[in-house]
Amino acid sequence: MAMNTVINTNMMALTAHRNLASVGNRQNKASQRLSSGKKINSAADDAAGLAISEKMKAQIKGLDMAAKNSEDAISLIQTAEGSLTEVNDMLTRVRELTVQAANDTNQKEDREKIGEEVAALLTEIDSISERTEFNEKKLNDGSFKDGFFQIGSNAGQKLDVSIGNMDVKSLGLNQLKDAFGIEQNGDGKSISNVKVTKQADGQNYTSTENAATANKSEITLSSNTKVAAKDDTVTVKITYTDASGNTKEKEFTGLKDTANTPSEKTLAGVIGDAIKNDTELSSLFKVTTNLTTNSKIEFETIEAGAGKASISGLEVKIDKTGTTTIESGKVTQVGKDAYVSTDLQNIQNGDTITIGDKTYTKVAAIGKDTPENSFKDAAGLQKLLEKDGYGVRGTKAKVEFFQKGDGYQVGNVADEGKVYSDAVSNIDKALKTVTTQRSKLGANQNRLEHTINNLNLSSENLSAAKSRIEDTDMAKEMMNLTSANVLQQAATSMLAQANQAPNKITQLLG
Repeated sequence: MAMNTVINTNMMALTAHRNLASVGNRQNKASQRLSSGKKINSAADDAAGLAISEKMKAQIKGLDMAAKNSEDAISLIQTAEGSLTEVNDMLTRVRELTVQAANDTNQKEDREKIGEEVAALLTEIDSISERTEFNEKKLNDGSFKDGFFQIGSNAGQKLDVSIGNMDVKSLGLNQLKDAFGIEQNGDGKSISNVKVTKQADGQNYTSTENAATANKSEITLSSNTKVAAKDDTVTVKITYTDASGNTKEKEFTGLKDTANTPSEKTLAGVIGDAIKNDTELSSLFKVTTNLTTNSKIEFETIEAGAGKASISGLEVKIDKTGTTTIESGKVTQVGKDAYVSTDLQNIQNGDTITIGDKTYTKVAAIGKDTPENSFKDAAGLQKLLEKDGYGVRGTKAKVEFFQKGDGYQVGNVADEGKVYSDAVSNIDKALKTVTTQRSKLGANQNRLEHTINNLNLSSENLSAAKSRIEDTDMAKEMMNLTSANVLQQAATSMLAQANQAPNKITQLLG
């Protein structure tokens, strides 16, 4: 192509400049990739590749952390299982001693000496159950339930581990303890008198007319409502119409069970007695209480007729705000133990039991919003007391708890070989409980070891895939940089020559 002899537009220079700029961009990209080691340094380099590599990066970090979590879980399991190894060994020794005690060549004194070692071993079993911890989390006291271990990089990839209570009580060694007369030491937590505070309980009732008999009205109260003689007072407000048609109110306060027998006097009975003893009301109404259901009061108008008297309303409030000390709640010293017996028969919902500086509240049901230290029944109260360090014995209606010290002591040992022989099966059950727990822990540890191997392999493979997407090929980029450098030099030279071209045109001017 012939060269145009123009001076306003230097096409050679423009072309050389464009190529020089293009080569400069190639040179910059090659330099950036060589200095960072990555071929994706911004989303513009590879939008799809960037999205994929960033997801892989998050997954790889999650896999690495999951592997660390699994290693920590193994450490926790090893701590728990290691302590149970000692419990296993001690129970084996206890079994050996019990077999020895079962032989009637032993005198009672010999069995007492054997019992002392058994008591010491049981003390250490309880101690291990209480002391075994990992990162300040107790493991063998029954509180480690549904332990959650995140062993994968995604949601829901977890392992649940529970460890049962491995103390003497939970292992069910009662038959063994009875054989050696082993009892809890009683030199620990002190017990003050047990106080029961009754919750204020206002109850309102309204009368309903008995349709079958025109001159009768009937009040229905809560079934079997009782009035405790020493604690409860009753306030009753009656709305009625007298024989002249006048509406009146009469209030009785401070009513009590004068018979002082709370198990026999009902609320209906207390109200009925008050009305019978009132001159005006007793002249207007005949009062009958239903002793079969302990819940109904019947008012019968004495004089029938158009202007007969009638009951239009009844309000009842039982005041249970007083605080009382249960008579059976006094501490009684028995040997080295301090026993307290608390009768739950007449404790109602809302009532509280105070033991020392702790207060426990009776509730109708236990739910997620139930206040702390609430109990539904005797079994629930026992659990709360045991958690706070008291030894507890109990039945459905009564809780007996005692000052709980550290360890066990030998009491009145049995002097019959068969008693100890029968206790061997009791120890075997405890051994089975411990070995079963150890087996579960061992199985979980083996699973976690394979989990770690898989996590590490997955992380390695994902890292390789991520590298292929975002890491630069250093040899290729060095070749690109060298090529760009050569082209830059050539383009620079051509641009210099193109800039000289207009000068040649001036030579035509002569």
